[in-house]
Amino acid sequence: MRNLNKIGLAVMFALLLSSCQVDRDEPENLKILMNMDDQYYRMLYGGDMFESKYPDIEVTYIRDGDYISQDQNYEANLLKLIEKEKPDIIISFLYANLIEAGVLKDLSPYIRKDNFDLDALHPIVIRYLKSTSSDNELYGLAPQFSSSALYYNRSLFLENGISIPSEGMTWSEVFALARRIPLQDNNGIELFGYHNGYSDLLAYMNAISGNLKQWDTRTNRMTINTESWNNTLQPLISAIQSGHLPYMPPGSDSQNPKFDGETMFIEGKAAMFVAGPGLIQKLSQAPFEWGILKLPLNSDHSTTASIAVQPIYAMYRHAENENTAWKYIRFMNSDETARARSLSVSDLMSRTVYSKERNGVSLEPFQPTDILPPTPLWQNIKLTPLYYFEHVTPIVNQELDDVIQNKQTLDEALQAIQEQGQAKLNEGLAAVDKGDD
Repeated sequence: MRNLNKIGLAVMFALLLSSCQVDRDEPENLKILMNMDDQYYRMLYGGDMFESKYPDIEVTYIRDGDYISQDQNYEANLLKLIEKEKPDIIISFLYANLIEAGVLKDLSPYIRKDNFDLDALHPIVIRYLKSTSSDNELYGLAPQFSSSALYYNRSLFLENGISIPSEGMTWSEVFALARRIPLQDNNGIELFGYHNGYSDLLAYMNAISGNLKQWDTRTNRMTINTESWNNTLQPLISAIQSGHLPYMPPGSDSQNPKFDGETMFIEGKAAMFVAGPGLIQKLSQAPFEWGILKLPLNSDHSTTASIAVQPIYAMYRHAENENTAWKYIRFMNSDETARARSLSVSDLMSRTVYSKERNGVSLEPFQPTDILPPTPLWQNIKLTPLYYFEHVTPIVNQELDDVIQNKQTLDEALQAIQEQGQAKLNEGLAAVDKGDD
C-alpha cells in the first residue's frame, strides 16, 4: 500500500512537471493597438525588429482606423475599442487623453525593477511624457521625436552686409531682419528674407502663434480678437506686404515653385527657413555657407518650440500579457534598437548619444530646453479641428488677406473673424445637438 502511494505521488509529480514544461514552451502573445497600418509601422518605426529577435512571441496588430473614424466621437469610440479588444500595448496620438481617462498603466515599477536608464533619454522627451499626467509619472516611452529649427543662408547675409541671425531672436526681429534682404539678387532672381515652407496664412500663423489659440475647443468660443494676436500678426503682415515673405493668397496656384520653401532655400533664394534635421543631408552640397539656430521666440520671449513625439509605447492597465508588453516597450526604447535605427531615421532619437550630430553638424538647435506643454487632443469636444478648418479657416484667410491688400485694418479683421467665426461654430454646435436628439 505504501508503495502504491509512492507510485501515485511520483505520477502526480511527473504530470505537474510535464504541465509546467508545456506552459514554458507555449508561445507568448502580444496584442498591439496602433494608429497606423502595421506594414507602415514595420517600415517606418522598425516594428519587425522585435519579431525578428523574439520569434516565439506571437504579435497581433490592430489598427484603430479599421474600426473607428476620427470624428467628434473619436476619443469615446477609441476607449470602447480598447475595452473590447483589451490590447497589451497602445500606440495612439491621444496619449494625454488616455492618461486622463485612466486606461494606461504607470511604467515606473517596471523601469525601477529593470534599472532602465532614463538618464540616457533626452530630458525634454521625458518632460513631454510626464507633463501630460497629473501625478508626473511615466505612462509611456518614446524612442524618437521630431522638431524644427531656423536654418539661415550665412553667405546671403554677409554678401549684403547684413548681420547674421542670432540665438534668442523673436519672430518680430526675424521678420525685421528678413526685410533687409534684397528682393532680387544681382541677376534679377527673386529672393525672400524668410520662407515658411508653405506660404498661406494658416501655415504662418501656426508657425509663430506659440500658445495662442484661435478658438477654445472646450467652450467653442473664438479667441482671436485679442491684443496678443494683434501684436503677433502685425509684424508678419508688414513683412508679407513688403514682399520679403512669399505669400499665397486664397485661391492661388499652390504648384508655383516659389511656394516650395525647401527648394527655394536649397537654391539660395531664401535667407531663412524653418525645417527639421532631414534638411541637413540635402544641404551637404549647397553652394553657400549656412547655419542653424533654435526657433525664434514670442514677443514676450516665451518659447514657440514644440516637439512631436511618436510613437509613444504605452501599456493598457488591464494588459493580459503585461510582462511581455514591458519586454516590448523596453526593447523598442533600448540602446540596441536606437543604435540600429539611428542610421536611417530623419527624426531625432530620444537616446541623446545618437542625437548629437549629423554629417558633422550639431543637432543641438533641434533640442529645445523648453517646449509648449502638450494638451489632450479633441477631448470631449463637439466640433473637431476638421470642422474648424473647413468652415472657419476660410474666413480667417479672407479677412487677413483683406488686411494685406490694404482693404481693412488688422483690428477690423480680427473683430470680423471673431464674429463670423463664432457664427460658424454656433451653426456646427446646433447641427451636432440636433443630431444627438
